[in-house]
Amino acid sequence: MADPVTSKTSVPEVPAAEGNESFGEILSQFQKSHSHKTEDKRQLEATVIAVTDESVFFDIGFKSEGI
Repeated sequence: MADPVTSKTSVPEVPAAEGNESFGEILSQFQKSHSHKTEDKRQLEATVIAVTDESVFFDIGFKSEGI
């Protein structure tokens, strides 16, 4: 039986986060960089999806809806 052919692939190393940052700081930085909130308090266009006794659902064009 023939020997199977194997090849080595090089995987680039990802630098680890610096040890002086806490998980909370890293999470906060991530949330700020991935936030869809408007910093300048501008208005957004939205489509009303549903109205209930307790809430109104809006489609604001993001992956989530607003209430």
